[in-house]
Amino acid sequence: MYYKIYIHESQLILIRKEDISSALFPVQDLVAPFPSKKKFILNYVDNLEKNPIPQVYLLTGEDPDVLFQYLQTCFELIEAAGGLVFNENDEILAIFRKGFWDLPKGKIDPGEDAESAAIREIEEETGAKQLELINFTGKTFHVYRLNNGKRILKQTWWFYLTTQNQLLTPQTEEDIEKAGWMDFNAFLLAEPAYGNIREICSKFKENRN
Repeated sequence: MYYKIYIHESQLILIRKEDISSALFPVQDLVAPFPSKKKFILNYVDNLEKNPIPQVYLLTGEDPDVLFQYLQTCFELIEAAGGLVFNENDEILAIFRKGFWDLPKGKIDPGEDAESAAIREIEEETGAKQLELINFTGKTFHVYRLNNGKRILKQTWWFYLTTQNQLLTPQTEEDIEKAGWMDFNAFLLAEPAYGNIREICSKFKENRN
């Protein structure tokens, strides 16, 4: 059990020291005890943000759940939901936004469950209709900054959905330039793409096979 938080293309891992293995984490740029003060945690985050070369930091403790709960207090937490949507040709619904290939997703509204949010956001961002939610795929975490410098920790719930091949309409007011169907293997190799998007897609492919 561990938590992986993306900071740009770098990774901050919360894990028990005895669970670290070179097979699971072949790259380990730093292994250190989870700090007891927020300012030290934020120092690690600063380093990962500023380093142009992707890094992997492993912060260790007895219980990753407890570490993650403490980490949340360093940021504003936003929960989002999105989907890996496939048509009858086994093509995935992909979007291109702000220079990156991405999957449709968005913030969960107050009182809304993750499943409903995922369907709503997919419909709003791509115009896709008649979505059938199959199952939950997993969660990803990433940290980013707002224009005012405030850091956000986003937790995204991902779902596997299906629908029929149809004409899509990108939500341009949300900076989505393209929305279309793409061969899944081609999407896995598309550049540039976010690390958390590659991770959830790779996890889905592994579980499906």
